[in-house]
Amino acid sequence: MGYNVTKMENVFALDIGGSKIVLALVSPEGKILRIEKEKLPPFYGVEVVKETIRKLHHLFPNENVSSIGSTVPALADHKKGIWLYSPFNKIRDFPLGDFLTEEFSVPSFVDNDVNACAIGEKRFGACQKEDDFLWVTVSNGIGGALFLKGELYRGKNGNAGEIGHMRMDFSSDAPFCGCGHQGCLEATSSGRGISARYATLTGKQLEANEIASLARQGEEKAKEAVAYSATLLGRAISYVVNLLNLPLVILGGGVSQSFDLLKPYLLKEIRQGVWQEAAPKVVLKTTSLGYYAATVGAATLALEGIKK
Repeated sequence: MGYNVTKMENVFALDIGGSKIVLALVSPEGKILRIEKEKLPPFYGVEVVKETIRKLHHLFPNENVSSIGSTVPALADHKKGIWLYSPFNKIRDFPLGDFLTEEFSVPSFVDNDVNACAIGEKRFGACQKEDDFLWVTVSNGIGGALFLKGELYRGKNGNAGEIGHMRMDFSSDAPFCGCGHQGCLEATSSGRGISARYATLTGKQLEANEIASLARQGEEKAKEAVAYSATLLGRAISYVVNLLNLPLVILGGGVSQSFDLLKPYLLKEIRQGVWQEAAPKVVLKTTSLGYYAATVGAATLALEGIKK
């Protein structure tokens, strides 16, 4: 695939998310050997990131690794290892790669979290024999990554796949997104989006997983919040499938753990929105890498290096 392959030793995988940081020791076969994680406060900044990484690193004394790969919930310059921008916490132009190389004393590789998930799925997961697919993370935010003809497609500025910032709700009371626009998929259908929708309907502030539990118990407002969010997600997926004629969509992220609730609405929108004559057999499934897909993705960055 045109990567610089590092020496096949264990690597560190650092997954920086919207609410936690995970550091794992991972084998060349993609097996997580040990994992530690730390919660992050809302709207955290660069110094919190640095302090948390140092804290986690201290839990892994004397580990011999060849490199470290890191994901960020944001736009990233994968060539320079820079965390370019996160709408939700406003971190901008943070040279994360330089910090990691200094902290861990090994080469570092940085990429957007969803890109890393897709790369990991291609190397170790369900897409080893698939050349064309869309990977969608549904968590605190929503991101997408595209594999086309066996390669990660990055686009002109390296930021292709940002499905989370497609505008999906055009009503006057549509929720605002951290990017500043109104009605983005991230604002309507992420974990935060589900929580915001439920709060609008009930006045109660609950986490997305709590709302999912209530929906399974039959609470109508919880079911309504899930239906709204999942319907718009499915509609956005159908647009991407129509545009690129993709046969496969992989869902990951914490909200995908509620796939049983999301699936009927997703499939309905995909069936109604995708032109069946052009794409008759679109497959939708959750990641085979499980909850720690981004961690495996970060490890894959370290194992394969950065594409030239």
